Amino acid sequence: MTLHLEGIFPAVITPFDDDGTLNLDALRANIHRWNQYGLHGYLVAGSTGESPFLTDEERLAVIKMVKTTMVDGMILLVGTGRESTAQTIEACVQAEKAGADAALVVTPSFYRPLMTPTVLERHYRAVADASPIPILLYNMPAFTGVTIALETVLALAEHPNIVGLKDSSGNSQFFAAAVRQTPADFAVFSGNLPTFAQALISGGSGGILAVANAAPEICVALYRAAQAQNFIEVQELHNLLQPIWEVVGGSYAIGGLKFAMNLLGYAAGVPRPPLLSPSAEQQQKIKETLQSVGLL
Repeated sequence: MTLHLEGIFPAVITPFDDDGTLNLDALRANIHRWNQYGLHGYLVAGSTGESPFLTDEERLAVIKMVKTTMVDGMILLVGTGRESTAQTIEACVQAEKAGADAALVVTPSFYRPLMTPTVLERHYRAVADASPIPILLYNMPAFTGVTIALETVLALAEHPNIVGLKDSSGNSQFFAAAVRQTPADFAVFSGNLPTFAQALISGGSGGILAVANAAPEICVALYRAAQAQNFIEVQELHNLLQPIWEVVGGSYAIGGLKFAMNLLGYAAGVPRPPLLSPSAEQQQKIKETLQSVGLL
């Protein structure tokens, strides 16, 4: 399968019941609903999917279920980043066996001061050399404390098995430079909603977005408006998404996103501890926001 990486990919949540049990039936129901909106694929077992809290068996079960439930032609990305190079390679191998089309590899971060550009480039080259599926770099400094330098991205973009980047830094200058200076077939995705519209205007390939769990139709419409260079519509849709993001991201985090999804008829469940569900005050704010933008 030749990957054509563009468009909108929800950074898919992982539904858990109140007792913490993985609920695959809930996830299947969500995928069936999302399949209707013109999405280009899904990312599972990423940051929004609470990947650090999943067992290896749960991850593989999620991959297999989503692969068999999504529409033919969609692309399945899987988060495979681990702290060691060997563990990351093994995660890529297992993800491919379960049905993944490509792997999203976040930076190692436990030994953060030691994650120099030289170390990161060596890590990603080793993973790309050994992975049976293409990989995308994942720059998520808010969670990891590690930033992939532009020079490192440019060097790695020449590797035949490194096919893209998800940048969640919110640094528009970095994003635009990555788009401008990488090869034409290297996909550069935004993972940051506040700068998403600007990322598309600068030539970005699309978005791998948490907010697309709750508002996939708006995310897809914004992407299509940018492709059509309808910048008035881009502005309007961005201004519609921004308040949604503010209550399903930021301090509301995954708990806020799952609560919003439940209100909208999705089966999102609750986050796994130590993550929290939103407070009563936050829940009211989420309800009011969804009503104000016409989703509820």
